Amino acid sequence: MRYRNVSKIHPFIVAVFYTLDKIVIFLGLVLVVRILEPKDLGIAELAQVFIGVFVIGKFTVFHHALVYNKETSDEIYNAGFTADFVLSLLFYIGIFISAPFWADFYKTAVLVNLIRVVGLSIILESLLVVPLARLEKNLKFNVIYKFYFFISLFRLSLMVMLALKGFSYWSIIWSHFVSVLFSVFLFNLYEPGKARFNIDIVLFKKLFAYGKYVFIINLSVFILKNISGLFIGKMLGVAMLGFFLVAYKWGFWIMNNIFAPLDRILFPLYAKYREKNDILKKIFLKSLRYSSVFALFISVGLFLIAGEFVHVLLGDKWRAAVTPLKVLCIAGLIEFFGSLSYTYLRAAGFIKIESTRRIVYSILLCALSYPMINAYGLLGASWALLIATTITQSLYTIYIIRKMRLTFREIFKDLYIPLISVTCMMMSMGLMKIFVLNRLCIKGFLELAYLALVEFSVYAALIALFMGKEAALLLRAMSKQSANIDEILTI
Repeated sequence: MRYRNVSKIHPFIVAVFYTLDKIVIFLGLVLVVRILEPKDLGIAELAQVFIGVFVIGKFTVFHHALVYNKETSDEIYNAGFTADFVLSLLFYIGIFISAPFWADFYKTAVLVNLIRVVGLSIILESLLVVPLARLEKNLKFNVIYKFYFFISLFRLSLMVMLALKGFSYWSIIWSHFVSVLFSVFLFNLYEPGKARFNIDIVLFKKLFAYGKYVFIINLSVFILKNISGLFIGKMLGVAMLGFFLVAYKWGFWIMNNIFAPLDRILFPLYAKYREKNDILKKIFLKSLRYSSVFALFISVGLFLIAGEFVHVLLGDKWRAAVTPLKVLCIAGLIEFFGSLSYTYLRAAGFIKIESTRRIVYSILLCALSYPMINAYGLLGASWALLIATTITQSLYTIYIIRKMRLTFREIFKDLYIPLISVTCMMMSMGLMKIFVLNRLCIKGFLELAYLALVEFSVYAALIALFMGKEAALLLRAMSKQSANIDEILTI
């Protein structure tokens, strides 16, 4: 059976705007990190972490449930909006009252005002639940990523401008808040169906029945992303938290910039075919094959040039982040491959499995973080994250392979080309640094550019050699007006 013309996904347009979005984010973050001090980033992170718990508690629950649910009536969308908006108001009251306690815990009084300002954004984000759910359900990712590009450009431009004007940590807070306003304007302008209040207990229970597991997973993911930083902020101070934040952002770059958008695209696709196991399995293996090409190159490549990357692009004041960055590049890569099955399980109805794994992961990370940070400081936090990730993802991968009725041979078949290519890249970089680079006597930006060019040339040449024909067929399929799922899966 063929599954053609699922929707006008316009994958080529999505890829173009996604790439532009990531270029803007990369350049914006580099500029902001160069301008601000480690302490500024640490303070802003503590405020955003506190708010993040509440954001996960209300937005992801009903948003994912609306996308997953097959109903498209206005009643169910309005029920989702109403529940999300009411929770937002309740959560903001809790945020407003509890902000001083968080500030006292970290002995940073300015956190009170920061938290209360950025907390207002969770009320505004309720206005995004319905338009985003409608767009994702209709697979209009060309629109979504086009808007994301403009939002990122607006937010980072404002952040850099405010940072240059001396707003320090406030530049991060205000740019986030104003960008949420801009997002609400754009998405509601394109998807103008007015969300109305609809108090329907039956529909609310229906949405929450699915959304509660998404909440558990996302809350545990949030803990995993931030628990080390919270320990560091308390035990080592907000300046050291700034160093860890920079290392984590770049070390886990593939999770935020490859897995996150991939998850957003694949989830509604999996949801459409959740009763067709053969199609689900093919989609999973294809996503593993193509995403691994980019994930391996980015993480391993950054690991090899971490010292030059931090020195040249971020500045010498961030040199303490180099070794943690290398450790977190490895942890991020392991987390990436383990998380690919999360989207499949969520759409296929096995969400309790992922909830359990995330809870175990969180407990293990909490148990490791305190003693290792106490003994080894910033590096100890990085190693705690790597150890917890390796243990849980290894056990989880074995279980998932059995659950999905996959074999290691099927997985290796889709991974061996990127693995061989990245191994050759590592060997080439080692030889280059030993026998060539010292003789060239180049430093600074030229050294970084030369190393990055060598990495890219070796890796891209091998990928083109082994996967060139396949890549050409994939690009041809993606450049068509409508996405042909059947054609992509048979490449």
